[in-house]
Amino acid sequence: MGFTLMVPASNHGPNEVPYPAAFERAKKSLKQLLRNLSEVQDEFIHKIGTLTALTELIRQLKMYARREGPFSSPPSSDTISWWRALSASLDAHVSAVSCLYRLS
Repeated sequence: MGFTLMVPASNHGPNEVPYPAAFERAKKSLKQLLRNLSEVQDEFIHKIGTLTALTELIRQLKMYARREGPFSSPPSSDTISWWRALSASLDAHVSAVSCLYRLS
């Protein structure tokens, strides 16, 4: 006897994310992290500006949730190295830096 696992079809549009509740929790957590980094005058946040960082974070988080752009390939080594490599990408730098702060 085999075991079959049914995966629900993806019914999200191009501007939506597959798991909206998880997306909102991640966004809330990372926004708080950016706020904390802004308050301590973090060099990265100070360089690009808090509003730009927040706007980019949300855009990049949506790309991550939809596995688009630089987020389409899984880590080839460990997770921290993957996020470090993404921190050089303009399409991933804010989310990568935020995740690196979270992971370290």
